[in-house]
Amino acid sequence: MKKRLLSISLLLAMLISSQLSACTYTETNENTTAVYYCLGETDDITDLIEKYNKSCSLYGDKNDRIEIRHFDSEEEFISTISTEIMADEGPDFFSLDQTLPFEKFIENATLADIDEMIKAYGSSINFDDYNKTVMDSGVFNDHRYIIPFFYSIDTLYSTKDRTDALNINPKTITYEELAKLKSSGEYDFIYAEDYEKYNSFIYVINQYVDFTEKETYFDTEEFSLAIDIMTTLFQNNEEPVEDYFFENPKVLTRSPYALSGGSVESVARTYCIEQASGKELILFPTYNRNGKTSAYIQAAIAVNENSDKKELIMNFVEFALSDQQQAYHCGALRKERMYSGGIVALPVKNSVLEDALELEITDILDIEDDGIVTDEEININEKKVTFLENEFIPLLKSFEDCSIYNYRILTESYYAKNVIQNILDKYLNGDITKNKFITQLETATQIYMME
Repeated sequence: MKKRLLSISLLLAMLISSQLSACTYTETNENTTAVYYCLGETDDITDLIEKYNKSCSLYGDKNDRIEIRHFDSEEEFISTISTEIMADEGPDFFSLDQTLPFEKFIENATLADIDEMIKAYGSSINFDDYNKTVMDSGVFNDHRYIIPFFYSIDTLYSTKDRTDALNINPKTITYEELAKLKSSGEYDFIYAEDYEKYNSFIYVINQYVDFTEKETYFDTEEFSLAIDIMTTLFQNNEEPVEDYFFENPKVLTRSPYALSGGSVESVARTYCIEQASGKELILFPTYNRNGKTSAYIQAAIAVNENSDKKELIMNFVEFALSDQQQAYHCGALRKERMYSGGIVALPVKNSVLEDALELEITDILDIEDDGIVTDEEININEKKVTFLENEFIPLLKSFEDCSIYNYRILTESYYAKNVIQNILDKYLNGDITKNKFITQLETATQIYMME
């Protein structure tokens, strides 16, 4: 990717919509040597930081602690980061779930090269030990700017009774075929919650933008058809009702977010709960525009090139990628009664994922959580093993692509929220035609990429 400095005035215009007063507070002490900014009480990284700080206090160097500086206002959060970055300052690292223009950060050399940091500080990280497809999603033009910690599979979930009733094969059916079924009144809602409509539209739009090459593909027949299909899927006369465990017959599928991020434990547990209620959970593998199954990053960081605490940050990265933390945050330590209060997703470390799968295959889940495992529950657990081995594990082993954009919060990405959200809202509300929507989408995206 060509790197060129973004003018100060344009960056300010992109990042600062208004300046409001707000409360900012800090979790720190005199030993703090690195800083992380958090919008609100918590995000996908703060739980890891808190555990890292505790580990430093108990076993390591107290001077390695990371300060968490909290912001109550998004406006102050964004404007502070913008101003400080332009002054060659800012927090020492960022979380990928923050509403920041990471595409611009990459282009303008705001982010440090993780591989160079590994070489400089003698890190023990060996990327052969981690999922290559996921880890490589953070590489842009041969530079590793993003380091993933956890991810999720891009798939939908439904129940066999629903797919049988529609006479569809979830492994081969296309969105176009689903749209035709929707038009014929076979079901009312593809998802159970309205927010997923926006996530799905943005997911489609993202696939027709190449930020690295500064190209869009909105003027293609393929994109026009994709918009027609998505519009049909989400045209409803009423808001869908929540349907966590497939109790509403009008709802066809749920997204991985409904299953606590799609960790091995949450998928296995949901399968057993569905079986106990007389339903059989099945997967709807989703494919990107290139026909590949894919995943998406659920937790990751990028390092501020301006930081003078890169060695400390590498210590934190090693901590987050350690067996203990990878297992803790994917639910694989529940036998030791250790549960994550934060991220629950798939670990990037291969050996930990294998351990998590083995646990779910060998463990007998007490579905009623009453201390008694009945013969019926044993039978359900046996079916769970078949499901994992024949459906879920093959998908884990075969996905070919990974997106840096977290599906469950796509609407919070900078591009979605600050560049195209208003245009998408106008289209979904019927205020503009499809052609005008595509034209405005093209214009706004090109301005963002070229500024």
